[in-house]
Amino acid sequence: MAPPPWRFRCYVSEGGTDEIRTWYDAQSKRIQQKFLSRVMALRGLPPEEWTTPLFRWLRGEGQGIGEVRFKADGVQQRPLGFRGPEPDVFTLLFPALEKNDRFLPRNAIEIALQLRAQVETDKRFCNECWLFRDT
Repeated sequence: MAPPPWRFRCYVSEGGTDEIRTWYDAQSKRIQQKFLSRVMALRGLPPEEWTTPLFRWLRGEGQGIGEVRFKADGVQQRPLGFRGPEPDVFTLLFPALEKNDRFLPRNAIEIALQLRAQVETDKRFCNECWLFRDT
C-alpha cells in the first residue's frame, strides 16, 4: 500500500511544547473526533481536492495559510496551517475559531504567519503529528 500523499506536522513552541497537541488534548471528544476525521480525509487527497467543506486556502493577508474547517460543539473550528516546510507536508500552526465570518482571536492570521516564519526558518519549531505515528 502506498503511503498517503501528505504528512502532517505540528507547531512546537520555543519551550518545546507541541501547541496543537496541547490544544487537542484540552478539547471535547466531539471536537477531537471531528478534527481527526478532517485531517485523515485531507491526508489522503491530492492538493487540488483540498477544498470546502473540508479545507480552504485563505486570501489577502492570509495568503499561503489554510484552514481545516469543521463545526463541533456549536463552534466553527478553524485550525490554521501551511504547506511546508517540505513539499509533501502540511504544518498545523494555530487553532483558530470562526464567528460571524471573523477569526477568533482577531489576530489569528497574524499569529499563523509569525509561526509559519519560525517553522520556515528553523524546523525545530515543528514535529511529526502524533496522530499518525502508527503509519
